[in-house]
Amino acid sequence: MRLTSSAEDLRYAVQRAAEEAEGKVKEAYALAAARNQSGTAFRDVLFAAARCPSDAFGTFTVADVAQEAATHGIALSTLALQFPLKKTDRTRPRRPCLRRISGLDGLRYQFVNQMLRHHVLIRQAAERGLV
Repeated sequence: MRLTSSAEDLRYAVQRAAEEAEGKVKEAYALAAARNQSGTAFRDVLFAAARCPSDAFGTFTVADVAQEAATHGIALSTLALQFPLKKTDRTRPRRPCLRRISGLDGLRYQFVNQMLRHHVLIRQAAERGLV
């Protein structure tokens, strides 16, 4: 019996976690990531949204997403984020990823399911070679 874990063990665990996620969570991610031909912009937006800081209710702003994207070398301005965030909103058909919330401090976003936020993180970690 081993008492230590290797990087390969971590990669395997992340891959298994992504594969064993709830079907609705995987479907919502797959639909959002495939909204354009390459899906790259939507995957980048979901990755930045999942990584950005949020308040006690899990909400964040467009500026939060843009700032988090920039820290990972993803060039997404607040203007460039408007379209993908709107397309992943719950008002859109199919399985939504995000919901828009109007508050006193302006427009905020929130993942419709916190498990989806975590699924985005593990999928992106694997896809981006972060683990």
